[in-house]
Amino acid sequence: MDIAYETEEQEQLLADIATMAHPGDNCAIAIKPLRQGTRFAWKGSVHRLSHAILEGHRFAIEHIPKGEHLTSWSLPFGIASQSIQPGDYCCNSLMLKALKGRRDVNFALPDFTNFEDPDTSASCPFVFDESTFVAGKQAETAGCNLPDTFQGFARTGGRGVGTRNKVVLIGLTVSSASFVRALEARLMPHANVENVDGVVAVAHNEGESKVQNNRELLLRTIAGFLVHPNTGSALIVSTGQERHLKLDDLKAFMSDYPTEHVPHEFMELSGDWTKDLQQAAETVQGTLLPKAAEYRRMAHPVSALRIALQCGGSDAFSGITGNPLVGEVSKLLLTRGGLALLAESPELVGAEPYILANCRSLEVARHFLMMTERYKQYASRHGQDAAGNPSGGNLFRGLYNIVIKSLGASRKKPPDVSLDKCVEYGEHVPETESGYYFMDSPGNDLESIAGQVASGCNVIFFVTGNGAITNFPFVPTLKVVTTTGRFNILEKDMDINAGLLNGGIEMQDLAAQVFKDMIGIASGDLSKGERAGISQVSIWRNWFLDESQQLSDLQAEFNFEQKDLNGPGLQVKREWLPSLACEDFVKDIRVSVSMSQPLERLPPVGLILPTSLCSSEVARLASSRLNKDVEGQAGADGQVRFVALPHSEGCGGAGGEQFETIFQRVMLGHLLHPQVQHGFLLEHGCEKTHNDWFAARLTSRGITIDSFGWASVQADGGIEAVYERIRSFFKEPHPPKALPAQALRLALLAGETSTPAAELLATLVRYVVLKGGSVLLPASSPLLTSRAFTAACLYEDLPDGLLAPTVAYAQIPSEGLHMMEVPSTANQVEILAGLAPAVHCFLVWNGKQLAAHPFVPTVHAKEPFLHPEMHRALD
Repeated sequence: MDIAYETEEQEQLLADIATMAHPGDNCAIAIKPLRQGTRFAWKGSVHRLSHAILEGHRFAIEHIPKGEHLTSWSLPFGIASQSIQPGDYCCNSLMLKALKGRRDVNFALPDFTNFEDPDTSASCPFVFDESTFVAGKQAETAGCNLPDTFQGFARTGGRGVGTRNKVVLIGLTVSSASFVRALEARLMPHANVENVDGVVAVAHNEGESKVQNNRELLLRTIAGFLVHPNTGSALIVSTGQERHLKLDDLKAFMSDYPTEHVPHEFMELSGDWTKDLQQAAETVQGTLLPKAAEYRRMAHPVSALRIALQCGGSDAFSGITGNPLVGEVSKLLLTRGGLALLAESPELVGAEPYILANCRSLEVARHFLMMTERYKQYASRHGQDAAGNPSGGNLFRGLYNIVIKSLGASRKKPPDVSLDKCVEYGEHVPETESGYYFMDSPGNDLESIAGQVASGCNVIFFVTGNGAITNFPFVPTLKVVTTTGRFNILEKDMDINAGLLNGGIEMQDLAAQVFKDMIGIASGDLSKGERAGISQVSIWRNWFLDESQQLSDLQAEFNFEQKDLNGPGLQVKREWLPSLACEDFVKDIRVSVSMSQPLERLPPVGLILPTSLCSSEVARLASSRLNKDVEGQAGADGQVRFVALPHSEGCGGAGGEQFETIFQRVMLGHLLHPQVQHGFLLEHGCEKTHNDWFAARLTSRGITIDSFGWASVQADGGIEAVYERIRSFFKEPHPPKALPAQALRLALLAGETSTPAAELLATLVRYVVLKGGSVLLPASSPLLTSRAFTAACLYEDLPDGLLAPTVAYAQIPSEGLHMMEVPSTANQVEILAGLAPAVHCFLVWNGKQLAAHPFVPTVHAKEPFLHPEMHRALD
């Protein structure tokens, strides 16, 4: 964007360059990129823009004295820190910081902020004057000539009516997530059964932390998934080794749920992957698919529809077009007996006056306010507040702070619609209830959606300004994009263009059309997301602290700032070692007794690295397609296997600097791993940790960014467009990455071990370390509390509790035996992710859960492997 004053340009009407959320606002929103010096006419005067202004960003249209409020929707979103003149770019510190980190902002930004954000911390609770409260009234029936029925699946037991009929494979915890994904892939070619809409996996990342503060939410959510009206039948999979959540716990929790009205089976894995997969496939094909096929679609009243109202990748126009549109559709539905469920507690902080202006009763108003204040307290305990909610994409597209984001998000509830009830996360809502409800949930849209689905929502409306591609496995998602320009870029992935409201279409006309589209989707038409085959599940994640703890407790527990730990490794005993043929290999992994010349590279991997959770499934899909393209060529010299690294991070900005440190170490550690021949970074487009974020950190390490591939789902045209970019990148010839001389780095993961096994592993560790290699143990390893292991391995026999981590999470160690720090909430997958950047291989001993990394080689060994003669040979 060029920077120039257009001194000869004729002034334009404000309406030609901007829109207003409310006629009485003192700030306007640019509807297109505007040049510095653009002249506009407003209320009889002509003003000039002080700077170039991005689409969706705000500028003053009236003089705002220092200390006065900046307003949108007639409500304050900031306080002027200096006198602001008409035409001045409205800037706060969050926005300027976000824009200065992007390569695509190539014009001069203001040097200083001109407004400050309202205080949304827990120390500044919202003041509610109950004496002024007036009970609201629900909206009257709106619209006419609309469908009054849809084709759905009737369920018994009060489960409601399904818009889909799916066989759902539920992993009880993260430990069974990979199994249900593999089972889904295996069954996909066999799932084309009449009346069944598919077999889908629900694979989430929760349930295996050392401390599980979200246990109740997990039980409630999984129970809600099982009895959901879209669940035709279900298989719930357990490893049998879960820390906190057993199948019996789930069964006991579901005693009041209508589980007898859902064909379902429970399965506990034996540890034999092939056998378990075969058994599970037989159960689904022989029992669950036929049971689900017994249901038929038939006509049901629209009152059986329950819509989840969500937003993600929001922009300044979300509150102008997309959110009001789905709000109007909600009104059409609830006045016909249906139910709409709003969510995301932190994204209504700052919009309390609007919500409280129309609540069914004082009790409902109090309940709503309790939930938002409770969330603020929850965030405060963890050293955060709602102000950290806006993502990088939010800030880039004009949502300067949580208040302005919340004011827009609240427009999913029209002013004449009354808030009828508030429910807890994943709380089951009886099928007899209707109206406009609010559910407590985090601001992460995927985690929030899981709660809405668990409550019974059978259609999801997802409003997005940037073009988020979110979809849920067994509930259809209608994605509503806020502007026509963004819709045209992402038409293959977006369902509804709310930008038509800016082109002259009336709200009631577009809402009626979207209502009809909803009926079509509910009756079996496929959404764009279902056609793409992309979906994912995240449950409200485990949090570090319970209500009795404060951040200081966590800071005292471990290396909270996540600085590198540069101390020496643990000292091992320098006693007799067995004579093994792998000594040279330990010293230099390029050397092996089975090779005549040094190894030039490790088994090569082409890594597709999603920069956030929202591009993870696209990366997974791309790697699967690429691997199918090269099937049959596996024996070719230098054949690259394609791998994605799906994860659950990178969207929000509330994790603090320690989050960025951990995230950077893990992600760049994988990208720069010696096994990765070529790396491709894939951003969603609205996350905090976008491509430019990664580019800046690579550059700071002195690494040229031109050798990597880069793409953006939102900026480059959607799922298929970025897949073509990924495919083209890996098809191009790239010089192979030479493997330098380096000693073996081994990660050892062990379950409970016998004394002979612990002594054997101690000998192995000492061998690798004393021959010049490195061994990493997670701080949570049972070996570190095994007296047999520590006595046989360590130079000093230290009492329990005196062993301290020698390397931080995901830090690459020096040679020796090292103990990697892991937080108390880390599960097995997160431990693997922290170890992988630092090692060449995993050895898993007695690991029934079959932990494996996507590309770092993993060797599994079990206790029976230790023959008595082997132990005697080591004496």
